[in-house]
Amino acid sequence: MTKTAAAKSAKRPYEYYGTPISLVTIRELLPLAERLAKRLCEAVSVDPSELEPILFDMKFFADGELMSRKPIDALVRETRVIYLDCPRFPTLNDGIMNTVLTLDAIAGAGARNITHIPLYLPYARQDKRKPGEPLSWIRVAKMLKHATPRLDRLIALELHTEQHEGAFDELQFNQVRGHRIFAEHFAAAYRHRANEVIVVSPDAGGVERAKKFADKLFPDGHLKVAHTEKERPADNVAEVVSYSGPEDIAGKIVFIYDDMIDTGGTIAGAAALLKKRGAQKVIAVAMHGLFNKTAIADMQRSGVDEIVVSESVPRTPEWLATHAPLVTQVPLDEILAKVILEQRPGGSVSKIFL
Repeated sequence: MTKTAAAKSAKRPYEYYGTPISLVTIRELLPLAERLAKRLCEAVSVDPSELEPILFDMKFFADGELMSRKPIDALVRETRVIYLDCPRFPTLNDGIMNTVLTLDAIAGAGARNITHIPLYLPYARQDKRKPGEPLSWIRVAKMLKHATPRLDRLIALELHTEQHEGAFDELQFNQVRGHRIFAEHFAAAYRHRANEVIVVSPDAGGVERAKKFADKLFPDGHLKVAHTEKERPADNVAEVVSYSGPEDIAGKIVFIYDDMIDTGGTIAGAAALLKKRGAQKVIAVAMHGLFNKTAIADMQRSGVDEIVVSESVPRTPEWLATHAPLVTQVPLDEILAKVILEQRPGGSVSKIFL
C-alpha cells in the first residue's frame, strides 16, 4: 500500500451520534452523493473530506458475469455504511445484480451494518399473481432484503403502492414520499393560486397520493382532487377513457401527479383529455422519471407543458440541457439528509412528511 493510500485508510471516519459512517454509491449518483455528504458534514460541523463517497468497482467478465469490488484504500470496516443506489445501471437487470453483490461486498469488507437507499425499485408493477406468471416484485424485494444479514435499514422513495412496504418487514424501513418535495418546489409560483389549480391523479388508485400533494401545496384549502380512468388493452399500454372531478376546468392549471412516468402513455392520454376540456396548462409531476421509448415527445405532443421529476433516476447535465425547459429535475440531497439525520436516538422520520 502506498503512503497516500495508507493515510487515506487511517483517516478518522465521519461520526454521527457516536456512530462511524461511510457512504458508498454508484458512478451515476456521484454528484448527488457528494451533495448529500456535504449536507451531512455541515450538520455536525466537520469537513466534507471526512465523508468522501466510495465507488465500488464494477467489472464484467467475458461471459457477462458481473463483479463488485471495494477499492483497496476505502475504509468501511466497523462503520455503518449508507449505500446510495439506483439499480438501473448499466441496465436494469445488471443493476439489480450489482446491488445484491455490492451489498454482500460491503458486508464482506467488515461493515458493522448497512442502510440501503435504492432511489428507484424496479419490478414494482409486477406485484399481483396472475396465472402462469411470477410474483416478480416479491422475488426482487427478497433478493435485496436477504443480500446480507448486515443490511438492517432501507430507505425507499415513493413506492408504487403502500402495500409494498410489507416486502421489507424485517428491516427498519422509511419511505420518502414526493408530496413535500414537489410542494416546496411549486410553492412560490402556485401556492397563492389555489382556486386556479386542479390536481389530478391519472387513475383512481393514486388519488390519495395526489391529495397529499394538494394538501401540502395548498395548506389553506384547494379544489377537489380529480382523477382520470384508464384501460390497459396490453402490457405497458394505457388508454385514458374518462375524467372524474370538478366539471369546470376551462382556463385552469392542472397538475397530473403520479409516482412514476414510464412510457408516458397514461400522462399523455390524461393531458389530451384535459386540454380538450379547456385546461390552460398541464404540468406532469412524478418522483421517478423513467422516460422510456418516446415518452417525452408523446407527452409534449399531447399537451403537457411542463414535466417535473426528482433525480431518483439520474440524468447527465447534457441530457438535462437538451430537454430544458420542458423537463425539470428536483434535487434530493436535502430531503435524504434530513431522513438520515433523523435516524438518531429520539429522532422521527415521519414528522418530516406530515
